[in-house]
Amino acid sequence: MSNVAHPLNNPYILTKVFFPVIAYSGSSIHPHAVDGRVMVERDIGVGFRFYARHVDKPVMLYFHDTAETVTNYEFIAPIYAHAGLSLLVMEYRGYGWGDSIPLVTEVLPDAEKILDALPDILAAGGIQPNVPIFVMGRSFGSASAVHLAYKYPKRFHGLIIEGGFARAISVFKEESIAIDDDYMNDPLLPFNNLEKIKHIKKPLLLIHGENDDIHPISEAQEMYDASPSLNKRIVRIRRAAHTNLLHVDRSRYFESIRQMIRENVR
Repeated sequence: MSNVAHPLNNPYILTKVFFPVIAYSGSSIHPHAVDGRVMVERDIGVGFRFYARHVDKPVMLYFHDTAETVTNYEFIAPIYAHAGLSLLVMEYRGYGWGDSIPLVTEVLPDAEKILDALPDILAAGGIQPNVPIFVMGRSFGSASAVHLAYKYPKRFHGLIIEGGFARAISVFKEESIAIDDDYMNDPLLPFNNLEKIKHIKKPLLLIHGENDDIHPISEAQEMYDASPSLNKRIVRIRRAAHTNLLHVDRSRYFESIRQMIRENVR
């Protein structure tokens, strides 16, 4: 059962970290989109929307920020398709058509259960089982992506982080929330990407706005410097803040992803 009573799951912290958005299964404008749920507990499911466009080409397993939902990707998914990718956007508890409420302590365990369910999700989208998988996280979603790449490196061809954080302490300081150091350094909690990055040798792409006012670009640089990967790149989007990278320089954003795919899929 979920550890709802954990200090990090108190309502004040949850309202500062998560901003659940309701969406409806079957509402996509794309006829090829597959909506579903992954059961992370016996009676709790998290939603997903799978834009399954290429039966034999790579899939991007994507974890969005906590102020978004799958419907935010309706108009972006075709660009991923044009780049040769099927896009699988995952939710958190309490988002979209998922159950329960989001909990800090369940973010990473739920990500692991999502990975366990990936073969069934691919099959539901008509995707071949052996296609390359890349994992990507935007902002808070970087915690799930980094965790999976850290714990299950053989499952992925590469890791992509957009606007991610090195240590989540910056987020909590902004909200004047004090988090015990033991929690900040706990690998089972979604806080310390930097320590995990130090052990990930998979290809790494960091995309970050130079004017990011939520997670300063210095955090992306810190992760880049700490990465032992022999195939790593940091793309700095000039004049971009935290939420407008695609508006500022969409072509460079997606060209960096296409390059990541070209270099790491044979």
